Amino acid sequence: MARPVGLAWFSASFSAPGPAVVSSLNARFARAPMRLPENGATIRFRGIAMPFGTARRTSRRHCWCGKADCIETWLSGPGLALSYRTQTERIASAKEIAQRAADGEAEAEAVLTDYENLLARALATVVNVLDPDAIVLGGGLSNIDRLYRNVPRLWQDWAFSDRIDTPLLAPMHGDSSGVRGAAWLWDTP
Repeated sequence: MARPVGLAWFSASFSAPGPAVVSSLNARFARAPMRLPENGATIRFRGIAMPFGTARRTSRRHCWCGKADCIETWLSGPGLALSYRTQTERIASAKEIAQRAADGEAEAEAVLTDYENLLARALATVVNVLDPDAIVLGGGLSNIDRLYRNVPRLWQDWAFSDRIDTPLLAPMHGDSSGVRGAAWLWDTP
């Protein structure tokens, strides 16, 4: 099995000859200084400038890093819950939001659809720069099955290429695979 780039190589649920990108949805998105800018500015991904399109957001979200609108503030479990609370004035966890969307609640569906579009944009940027053999999601949001159907259909709109062949995969060993992979890679004397 190929050894994917990132801490969570243990979670890779594929066999491919090259590297893969492993992203934990509730982790610091590859620790890259990537932000959702207002009005379609440019983001920096490890020093490479990439256009991110127009991300029209009316609110500013403050990140743990001291900046505003970092990608984690939108594409994490707490970010999804904040989007729902902002739109509905009701509190729900990411898991509850996904269930409410599945049950037909229009507001939950709208919030989750917006989340999928933002995730597609972010992952298309990763694909544009790295062209990985696979992307394996991690964290609690990796348990939302519809992400694996909807996001790959959406990310094509943000690709520089005429197509994206990169599969979006669930972690083979559950949403804590990144932690398991990091522990496995720990170099003990």
